[in-house]
Amino acid sequence: MALLWHQIRTLTFKNLLITLYRHWLSTPLRALILPLLFVLFLSYTRNFLSPSSQFGIGELHPIRSLPQVIGAASGGRDRIVFVTGGFTEGDIERVIGDVASTLRDSGINTLTLQREEELRTACVSTVRGTSRCIAAAVFYSSPTEGDGGLWNYTIRADGGLGTSIHVDTDENDAQIYTLPLQHAIDFAVSRFTSTANSEALSRTVYEYPFTSKTHEQRQDDIRVRYMDMIISVLAAPFYLSVAGVIYQMTGFIATEREIGMAQLLDTMMPNRARWQPQVARIISHHLAFDLLYGPGWIVTGALLGAMSFRNTSIVIPIAFNLLAGLSTTSLAVFAGGFFRKAQLSGITAIIVSLVLAIIAQVSAKAGTGVVAVLSFLFPPMNYVYFLVLIARWESESRPLNLFQPTQNSPFTLPAIVFYVFMVIQTIAYPILGALVERRLYGTASSSRRTVVSESPIAVNLNGFTKEYKPEFMKRALRFWTKRPFDSVLAVKNLNLQAYRGEILVLLGANGSGKSTTLDAVAGLHSISGGEISIHYPDAQGSFGYCPQNNVLWDDVTVSEHVKIFDGIKCIGKRASRAEIKSLIESCDLAKKTGGLSKTLSGGQKRKLQMAMMFAGGSTVCCVDEVSSGVDPLSRRKLWDILLAERGRRSIILTTHFLDEADLLADRISILSKGSLKASGTSVELKHRLGSGYRVNIYHVPGSMRAPLYSNILHTDHDDVTVYFSGTSIETFRFLKRLDNDGVKNYQVNGPTLEDVFFKVAEEAIAGSSGPGDKHAQRSSSESLTPLVRGNQGRPDMLRELLDGKIISIPKQMRVLMSKRFTIFRRNPVPYLVALLIPVIAAGCSTLFLKSASVGNCNPEVAVASGGGQSMSQVAYKLVAGPQAQLSEAALQRISQAPPGAVTFVETLDQFNMEVERQFGNLTPGGFFLGDEPTFAWRGDGPLLFAHMTQNLLDSMLLNITISSSYQVLDIPFAADISSLLLFIIYFGLSMTIYPAFLALYPTMERLRGVRGMHYSNGVRAVPLWLAYLIFDFLFVVTISALSVIVFRATTDIWYSIEYLFLIFLLYGIASALYSYVVSLFATSQLATFAITVASQAAMFLVYFIVFMVVFTYVDTSSQISMLNISYYTLGIVSPVCSLSRALYLTLNVFGVACRDRKIASYPGAIDIFGGPILYLILQSLILFGILFWKESGSTLRLWPKEKVIGVEDRDAIELEAPIEFAGVTRSSDGLRVLRLRKQFKKHVAVDDITFGIPRSECFALIGPNGAGKSTCISMIRGDTQPSSRGSEIFVEGISAMKHRAKARSKLGVCPQIDPLDAMTVAEHLRFYAEIRGISDPSHNIQAIMKAVGLEQYANRIATKLSGGNKRKLSLGIALMGNPSVLLLDEPSSGMDAASKRIMWRTLASVTPGRSLLLTTHSMEEADALASRAGIVAGRMLALGTTEELRSRYGNAHFVHLVHRQAPHTHATDMERIKSWVEREFPEARVEERTYYGQVRFEIPLQEAGETSSLADIFGKLEAGKTTLDVQYYSVSTATLDQIFLAVVGKHFIEEEEH
Repeated sequence: MALLWHQIRTLTFKNLLITLYRHWLSTPLRALILPLLFVLFLSYTRNFLSPSSQFGIGELHPIRSLPQVIGAASGGRDRIVFVTGGFTEGDIERVIGDVASTLRDSGINTLTLQREEELRTACVSTVRGTSRCIAAAVFYSSPTEGDGGLWNYTIRADGGLGTSIHVDTDENDAQIYTLPLQHAIDFAVSRFTSTANSEALSRTVYEYPFTSKTHEQRQDDIRVRYMDMIISVLAAPFYLSVAGVIYQMTGFIATEREIGMAQLLDTMMPNRARWQPQVARIISHHLAFDLLYGPGWIVTGALLGAMSFRNTSIVIPIAFNLLAGLSTTSLAVFAGGFFRKAQLSGITAIIVSLVLAIIAQVSAKAGTGVVAVLSFLFPPMNYVYFLVLIARWESESRPLNLFQPTQNSPFTLPAIVFYVFMVIQTIAYPILGALVERRLYGTASSSRRTVVSESPIAVNLNGFTKEYKPEFMKRALRFWTKRPFDSVLAVKNLNLQAYRGEILVLLGANGSGKSTTLDAVAGLHSISGGEISIHYPDAQGSFGYCPQNNVLWDDVTVSEHVKIFDGIKCIGKRASRAEIKSLIESCDLAKKTGGLSKTLSGGQKRKLQMAMMFAGGSTVCCVDEVSSGVDPLSRRKLWDILLAERGRRSIILTTHFLDEADLLADRISILSKGSLKASGTSVELKHRLGSGYRVNIYHVPGSMRAPLYSNILHTDHDDVTVYFSGTSIETFRFLKRLDNDGVKNYQVNGPTLEDVFFKVAEEAIAGSSGPGDKHAQRSSSESLTPLVRGNQGRPDMLRELLDGKIISIPKQMRVLMSKRFTIFRRNPVPYLVALLIPVIAAGCSTLFLKSASVGNCNPEVAVASGGGQSMSQVAYKLVAGPQAQLSEAALQRISQAPPGAVTFVETLDQFNMEVERQFGNLTPGGFFLGDEPTFAWRGDGPLLFAHMTQNLLDSMLLNITISSSYQVLDIPFAADISSLLLFIIYFGLSMTIYPAFLALYPTMERLRGVRGMHYSNGVRAVPLWLAYLIFDFLFVVTISALSVIVFRATTDIWYSIEYLFLIFLLYGIASALYSYVVSLFATSQLATFAITVASQAAMFLVYFIVFMVVFTYVDTSSQISMLNISYYTLGIVSPVCSLSRALYLTLNVFGVACRDRKIASYPGAIDIFGGPILYLILQSLILFGILFWKESGSTLRLWPKEKVIGVEDRDAIELEAPIEFAGVTRSSDGLRVLRLRKQFKKHVAVDDITFGIPRSECFALIGPNGAGKSTCISMIRGDTQPSSRGSEIFVEGISAMKHRAKARSKLGVCPQIDPLDAMTVAEHLRFYAEIRGISDPSHNIQAIMKAVGLEQYANRIATKLSGGNKRKLSLGIALMGNPSVLLLDEPSSGMDAASKRIMWRTLASVTPGRSLLLTTHSMEEADALASRAGIVAGRMLALGTTEELRSRYGNAHFVHLVHRQAPHTHATDMERIKSWVEREFPEARVEERTYYGQVRFEIPLQEAGETSSLADIFGKLEAGKTTLDVQYYSVSTATLDQIFLAVVGKHFIEEEEH
């Protein structure tokens, strides 16, 4: 168990390192700060339940004089309006004049109107109920005017006033806006009334507010209402404070599974109990995220207790929040077990958890049984139900009792039960998650075991069988679909042993079972039959695995990777820091120790993967594809790393490179169709299955042809004759014969693994056999030349290809449209979803419009009138006094009131005491008429209460009967305006979503390189995007038509709905183009979708907010102009603003479609629908222009000033100087590249590269990773523009810089990544045939499919082909137009040895008459195909024919000796061989490392001639063979691989550092 706990500690450290240390800002933000702020916000919402107020009883203040109001008024209020009611030259007009006279020079403007309706324009209210008016007084009568014979007026003020009360100030709304005006009018009335009490005019009137509740009672009410909110609404949102962990952790777990890290960790953990690695991973995830999120859970729990549940002990919410976080983390472990891909894992998990929380919120009134079951099963529901329970206790002002149910709850579970459920969930969900993961992705098998043994065997496979059965769902649906699902037998009864300390190489064609076997040894696959046993020499033994694709953590350094894997693998003492450093250095990563893995190159990542494999003292290691995809420099380093570990570790590896296997392997096992076909050392296999020595005699033009030796088996070709000379002694005799005949230009090759492979691998034999090819098995191994010339039958097919031609734009559009329909048939789901979302939204959102009415342009109609209030409408309870000063009429009326309605007092102190005693019952207040007239008014009610109380006081004090009421000003807010706004929000947001679906395919097309392939085959940007737009426009039309039909069928309130339809169409076009532009820059389909939707939705909401702000805060006279300015500003940014404006116009929201109090007569006016129409058209044109500019490769930048490079500054090219183009290119060359230069910011990727390729020649452009090869290809294709004005590219004499489309018509491109669509093989070829303008597409399709061997796959979806067949299809596409120039970028990458050679033959057969440019990391491929080569590393290092390069850099004979006992040769024997070499060949250079019985050395040739002929060298080797006990030797000239290493070494080009 000590190992398990150490693994948990190591992996926990790793998780914290990635999530916290490397993301020190984002993780604390999401784990602590955001939950903290969110809980603070939710807790603070209790203060939103009522405006900020101070309840109690206020202090006496004199009524503010009317001129003083301007100093206290807010919101720009500076106007008092009087309405005469049409009465002129009477008392009303005199009273108004008297009041207005006091306002001169006060800053308050007065306005007198005749009719009350005019207030709607004089005091126009916003939707918030605010205006520029302080108040208005509307007079209805006076004793001499109007009906009733008494003073009758109404004070009108803003509807937004009176929402709060602060009794400790005199700044309340009533004290500022209504009471001063009412006081001034009443006293003015008394001055014009003869019967009024004139003495009262000199008295100061005082007032103060009071509330019906104390401040403490109000806080209790707020608390109860807040608890009700938690019960009904807020409990589920509170869950977000702990739910963040489920989003991050689920994604984290799924990411490790997606990249293969989870499997890699499980594979390399040496625990004998195979359940422990999974447990270590799960517990480490749990612990790490508990530590990350735990502080946040504690703090948010404390906030809950301190701010929301103040009666309950703070310990209870803290403990529960912590348990809730732990159970949610466990739920994340469970959720993470379901996801193979990380992309939607976290989103899905948190959405499901929130839905569960919402369901619990909705079902808060469920019974005990339901709540118990749901709480037990789901942590989110448990959390919500617990908060509901504690809120119910708090609403009764009682602390939570853990052991008792509350009385007012529909369920009777005590709180302690929820705690118990949380504990159970915390334990149970990880166990369930482990079971789910094991069921879905587990590979553990009892047939794979590890043992400690002294056996010389390290790995033993006994009868191993692996059968892939159909997936469960396919088997379950078999009865319904009637489709047979056969099992695939990948490996059958395999018996294989790997010996301790050796390197065993598994070879085989694709599908032979080698990777399946390696994965089964590693434990990544379950075993169908047989047994696999891994033998460790002691209990400290462990397993190491290096997968084919690098599996690394991006944010972990090199040293940290090694430390982590050492920590989880090492059973005994952990490696010291010095040992870790030594391992890193041995893997050639010393310079990158502190570098993050994401900053490493491909070769460096491969080395790190090996270091992780070796860490922890792995005694058995498996390596899948040692050097796939790395350049020769990195390849050699990787070989050195593996060879250095030989003897110390047992290594099993797979590779597609036969030279790699020959160099590295102690033993080789060749698999074919799941069975072992041959096994043995390289020497043994060559001796037993090889084809013997071969002598290649070259026919040099202009020299005498060598005689033909007909008595020796041979094949004769135009430029070479290959003799199969047999054994080494027979070869020696033949070479002596050649020397005697004066033949000098020859090369000798010994038996190769290639011979063995092609004789043994059945797939290779079957694949290489073509029509009429009866000797395919031998022809593949005869020599280097037959590899590219031995394909009988197939060249004739390709020579008959029909030429293509440039087709017109309409024809290109037709072909592209046809392709889009084909892909749509294969995957209609995104478009159907895009279609359904707005149509369903249209149907649902119109439900808001059921009761809506047509927008009116008459302000007298389009308002919500303020409700009038008077004293008669309010039941009152008063305090009044002194009783002696009350009039008889008042006493008479009081006597008619219910008993106790009026309390009489005699002194002011008694008045104040009664107000303080009865404050809870007094309405509207009370008044006292003594020497200091005072009234107290209830402040926690409408402003009417203050108005009524002052009216009572003034009537008694002034001895005048005044009938006065209070009414709010009209608000221009139609009754159904909220419904219109809801409709706009819901439907508008849905319309922002569907255009994002239209960009999914263009994004995928770009990321897969499909569009680049289209352009390389002559497709132009304009027809492509027009075709895509027309295709998507069909859905836009459908969506627009269906939406408008739904609108029209639902209601007839629309203004000019036909214009709305037009704008829907234009919006669809503009938004589709906008999404296309986003797709040009997004890194994934998800990113395109998210950016498009988020940006459109954000702009929609911004415009909505601006619209509402304008109609809320802007003066009415400026609203339309301000709205236009806002639209014309925001509308530039996004098409959705034009859509929004159209929706507001068509519904005439707030009268935006009105002009001069009438609906606009011409809907197409620029300030109506004309603006959106114009904007959308302009945006469409601009966006299409951006597409064209970006996709056509145009550039608007100025060329930088060129630096004049002199001859002395130029790097010399070894064989041909580029400064003299005549020596490098000729005008007749099919492809000419002149002074190509490309600079990315400060990095020069390609610097002054020049070369030419004549027709019928293959030119290899080779170099390390990052040397600029692919950049050159990209510039030749026209995808990237050179950085220099002096750069030029000619294709068949056509300038690709000036006439790109015409030049592209002559090009055929086979890119490194297969650019394939969701179409069949035949559909791909037909598409490109039609794009190329082939007159008879079927002819070329059949010829190409036959030539590349794809006939049997014609109807198979291309993306489901094997890697080799995808490369064949890419080559077929490149050949479709019978191009004269072929660009081949890594044409055989990912292919097995057999498929490569078949591909090489096909390429060789198409070379005649064409110029081929080949970039590759395989020097073997370049040697087999190219007659000329250029070695680049940013600049051209060497250039010439392969023979010229051999002559300059490979001026030596290379000898390889293999001892009879290899790889177990004794060291003394090795020293004896080396001493013999130094004695017999003093000038020889022996390689520093001698690899287990193998010695390699080179014998240089002198300038004046050779020191020894090949015959002499063979003679010495043959003579010493027996003495040295050498079983096999070979002598050859330099390969292109050796030339490459020599060139880059001469120029000091280090691995991936150029």
